[in-house]
Amino acid sequence: MRVGKPDEPCATRTPLGWCLHGRVPNAYLPNSAARHTSLFVSSDVIESECTLREIHEEVRRSFSIESMGVSGKPRQNSEDLRAVEILERTSTLVNDQWHVGLPWRDETCTMPDSYLTALRRLKGVEQKLKNNKEYAKRYEERIRHLFENDFAKKLISSNVTPLKTWYLPHFGVDNPNKKKLRLVFDAAAKTNGLSLNDYLLKGPDLLMSLFGIMLRFRENRIAVSGDIKDMFLKVKIRPEDQDAFRFLYREEPEGNINTYVMTSLIFGANCSPFIAQFVKNKNAQRYESSMPAAASAIYRSHYMDDYIDSLPNEEAAIQLIHNIMFIHKQGGFQMRNWTSNSKKILASLPKDLLGEAAVKFNTGQLYEGERTLGLIWHPNDDTLRFDVSFKRIPETIINGTQKPTKREMLRVIMSIFDVYGILAPFTINGKIMLQEIWKSKISWDDYITETVFQKWLKWIYLLESLKDLSLPRYYPAATIRVNETNNETLPLSYSHSTISRTTATNNATSVAHAESATNTASHSYNNNCGDDCSGVLTRTGYRNLQMHIFCDASNKAYCAVAYWRWIDDEFNIRVAFIASKSRVAGNKPITIPRLELQAAVLAARLVDSVTREHIIKPEQRIFWSDSTTVLQWIRNDARDYKVYKQMQEAYL
Repeated sequence: MRVGKPDEPCATRTPLGWCLHGRVPNAYLPNSAARHTSLFVSSDVIESECTLREIHEEVRRSFSIESMGVSGKPRQNSEDLRAVEILERTSTLVNDQWHVGLPWRDETCTMPDSYLTALRRLKGVEQKLKNNKEYAKRYEERIRHLFENDFAKKLISSNVTPLKTWYLPHFGVDNPNKKKLRLVFDAAAKTNGLSLNDYLLKGPDLLMSLFGIMLRFRENRIAVSGDIKDMFLKVKIRPEDQDAFRFLYREEPEGNINTYVMTSLIFGANCSPFIAQFVKNKNAQRYESSMPAAASAIYRSHYMDDYIDSLPNEEAAIQLIHNIMFIHKQGGFQMRNWTSNSKKILASLPKDLLGEAAVKFNTGQLYEGERTLGLIWHPNDDTLRFDVSFKRIPETIINGTQKPTKREMLRVIMSIFDVYGILAPFTINGKIMLQEIWKSKISWDDYITETVFQKWLKWIYLLESLKDLSLPRYYPAATIRVNETNNETLPLSYSHSTISRTTATNNATSVAHAESATNTASHSYNNNCGDDCSGVLTRTGYRNLQMHIFCDASNKAYCAVAYWRWIDDEFNIRVAFIASKSRVAGNKPITIPRLELQAAVLAARLVDSVTREHIIKPEQRIFWSDSTTVLQWIRNDARDYKVYKQMQEAYL
């Protein structure tokens, strides 16, 4: 605090910047003067807050991916139920296109004038367009796309301004993995402390589990994928709500700034994902009786606009694909970018609806692969691979020639997408390093310590090898064959075991992965599926289908991994990796038995999710742990323990 002279204000440094406060003598103020209280925040603080929000979003995204399969969906609250009720009431099908109302928190709300906010942001965008001609050309193409397809229209000055009017700033998002620029309307931009998103209900999360979709993608021999073209834009907004989607744009550099209105859903509104999924499902619901398989596939195998599925044979796949395209067409949606590992399926589809991977696969050309919900699918050899290109991160950080800061280290580690958990022996070491840096309490832009940097160099070296790692998509192609007579295990058809051995072996993940391949865990308990595992797989070639789940812990981490085990037509025992989950031990010291217990809970949650999401069901589920303490706790009455153990035991 800085204290001034008598009758002068004081200055206090707050987390938001310097703040002036104090009394002002009446003699200094005219009788009619208004008294205002103001807070001024320096620009560098604002930039710091924005950066922290970006970091928070990066961490949130990573942990949401890591939690797939071991955390449930939140329950719907009263606001979610109201959002669903509004869409049920307002959604109508007009000329094979769905029209909906916006889910307002308050139907009679009055909004502040946001014109100046949008105008100021437009001038910033125009300056960027002026400085980058190539970017300007792509931006104008996306704007023209809106006008030419009636996704937006120009307003004339005589239009009356209704109470629910909002002017949206807009900007372009450039994804290095996609050719087209994405136009985003910033519904989070605030005017007088409020944004359009504050007036709208977000709605419940109607997305299917990404983890479940990717598990089912590996069940059957034939794989297919496609996506809906302009999914958000194909959902129309009813006329009385369209003025909430106004925006400003100048078609010519020296021309007038005109007002336009979006007539379709936008990227940027918090309710758009919910509305798009609701409409997609409602449209499919009309065909539940006439095309039940296609309607079910639209519910279960769509993740936003992407469709990912696997089927037992080509004939079933062709019929299903054409039914799905028909249903979507009746709601104004067009499926495109079809890809498959079957040339017969691709030949049954119009060429203009095939994806780039499908075209090259048909002609026998090599192709980098089709991006499939974060992974790269190669239809040529039907394998899944991992994107470790890190296009947004400086090359000097990736090749190890420059020591990273805490922020840069976090960004690299959190950028690895691994929905199946097959990279867990590698990624867990990165998270352990990050925990070490956290304990050192260095700031975001400080370079990591020399000790951690040496570990980082070894980790980065292994990171490069992940480009060569592939996982066979189809379970029977990704198996270990065990010779029962001499208990020999033949090599894996992918190099996951190599990663387990080459990464640091002092963490629990590598131990569990290594043990699980050869069934060396010393204790187990078995769970016959009973009523929860109806629909046991009876296809030819699968006998005695079992699911084996291993869990382990060390003082640094704990984990769980699941495998299929069955007997094939030649009476060989087959084993295939399903999924794994790993966690870093907390900063506070925890005893090994407690960590082993947490690993057992993680295993129970994983197997519950894996069983629920798969269409094929095991005849038996067998859990393995090398902790006799945990096994004894499970057998005993949970009421004999403290609350912590009671909660874990109750779940198990």
